[in-house]
Amino acid sequence: MKRALLLGCLLLASPALAQGSEAPAAAPTTPDMDALPDLSTPDTIFTTATLWGGPATEVYILPGLSAAFSFPVMPDTALRLGAEAILVPLPDVNLPLPVVNADVLFGEHYGDTVLYAGPSVGTVLGAAWLLGGVAGVQRPFGDSPVGWYAESRLRFGTDFRNAFIFLPGVSVGLTVRF
Repeated sequence: MKRALLLGCLLLASPALAQGSEAPAAAPTTPDMDALPDLSTPDTIFTTATLWGGPATEVYILPGLSAAFSFPVMPDTALRLGAEAILVPLPDVNLPLPVVNADVLFGEHYGDTVLYAGPSVGTVLGAAWLLGGVAGVQRPFGDSPVGWYAESRLRFGTDFRNAFIFLPGVSVGLTVRF
């Protein structure tokens, strides 16, 4: 009985709708701004200047310290200038081995996590030229400007006597975005 009544009402209403009468329009509503997703780009190493620092290895397992400063140059691209002091455990070497390098970092955002990679060029001051690449991951600690990074580096080079050098390395540490 209810189905028959509903079907009858629909049949009676359909000619009126077909002749051009419109259904009443709903009142316009304003969107709830709190319910909309946040589409803004998070502050990352590719949108702000960043200070990098931590322990590193450059020559197989030799320990060292690294410090660097990066700044954005294009969307998802940063230039990082850095220096390392590699400790050489040999009796006739009294000072750390100084390494200066520049990296172009191309990145991809996955939420707050950034995966990056790029070419690297550097020099062991007074001893060798280095060319290679770096790849890593960087992530902040929550909403803080402080974060962490872990990366690997593979460089090849030549010293000033034309000897070939193979220098893999890793670096971990902290980042501070400004």
